[in-house]
Amino acid sequence: LVYGAIRYGKGIHFLLEAVKKSNIKKKFKIIIAGKQDNPTKKIIDTYKKDSKFKDILITLNYFISIDLQDYLFRKTSVIWTGTTKNYYGSSGVFFLSAKYKKPVITSDHGLINLYTKKYKIGYRVEIDNINKIKKLLKNVLSGSKKIPNSYFKKVNQSHNSEIFSENIIRKLNLKFIRF
Repeated sequence: LVYGAIRYGKGIHFLLEAVKKSNIKKKFKIIIAGKQDNPTKKIIDTYKKDSKFKDILITLNYFISIDLQDYLFRKTSVIWTGTTKNYYGSSGVFFLSAKYKKPVITSDHGLINLYTKKYKIGYRVEIDNINKIKKLLKNVLSGSKKIPNSYFKKVNQSHNSEIFSENIIRKLNLKFIRF
């Protein structure tokens, strides 16, 4: 599953190119769910025309409701949170993945990489190395490595709505005190 605001920075083109060049035998689907920006839509549409993607690429190019989000995350086995090398921020999709106890495939740089290293809830890959992505996809799809539920629990205890709200309030209070 690739989820959220579907933009170039999510590195979808690297994922799709790796799948195109792979010889993965196991049956799988790639679901791209979320509103696509125009440049990314053009990239995705190019791959959709390729016969290799005929039965594996599903796109939902619209805002995803909470009910559909819930369904997608429950039915998916791994979440793509890879980002191009010019993105270093956080990822709501990473934390949704932890909530649903789904492993991530992410880039080997930036804040998402640090979270993945710290919490060990997924796999890190050199985002622009197609051969490494191909190898990782084969390993992930083989299902040989299971991530313990305790790892996801640790993320969810550290990053939840209560802690997020407390941090906002604390920051707001500090700003008011400075005046």
